[in-house]
Amino acid sequence: MRHASVRLISSVLVIALFIAGPAGLEAKGRRGALIILTKVDGAQVKGELIAVESDSLRLLRGGDILSIARTKINSVQILRRSKQGSGALFGFLTGATIGVMWGLGRGPDPIHGHPALVAGPIMGGVGALIGFLASPWGRVDSTLALAGVSSQIAAENWNALRAHSREGRRAKLTRLP
Repeated sequence: MRHASVRLISSVLVIALFIAGPAGLEAKGRRGALIILTKVDGAQVKGELIAVESDSLRLLRGGDILSIARTKINSVQILRRSKQGSGALFGFLTGATIGVMWGLGRGPDPIHGHPALVAGPIMGGVGALIGFLASPWGRVDSTLALAGVSSQIAAENWNALRAHSREGRRAKLTRLP
């Protein structure tokens, strides 16, 4: 009985690590940056940057694709995505592994059963909380001005946005060896 529960716990942890790792890395490269676009009239639009064309930006907002003309854009704030979900998952898996290993080292208890089955989830919960709180929160990473600056700076900022777009990130992935 003892070997079956240890194998079950080990298998669940290995499968969770396998599933969590590659999916997060693959999804990161396909999405564009989250941006807050400020128009010349002061209105703001938040969405995912899909593409930077010569005369407009394409954004994904609530399932709709918006095309906003370059002449109507005052500035673009690039937001850094929150890493709290992956931090909590990593913390849970680390804490659960430590709890299971500690429980396995103590041996079975005739009253409470195997401590690994209790310590794993408890330490996993503590690890998830620590991972969630220690991970970077979403915030403004940089602001690129497009109006009220020289045409050279505006052109440089416009070209810099391409690297943050979904299309720009896909092109970067295809160029990797």
